[in-house]
Amino acid sequence: MNAQFSDGALKSLSVLKNPQTSPPRSKRIFILLGILIGLLAISTAVLAVILAMKSKTTKKT
Repeated sequence: MNAQFSDGALKSLSVLKNPQTSPPRSKRIFILLGILIGLLAISTAVLAVILAMKSKTTKKT
């Protein structure tokens, strides 16, 4: 019996055997943390703009 693998399966197996090709776990954590902080900053800025526009329209009394 011969096992047949697709190219993708062989690449993932080689990555598991050779961990030097994948980034270290600590680097992944910093990348994910940076993405989350960036999303938080963008959402905060958008919310600040929306609230500023809302306060401008309600002060016309």
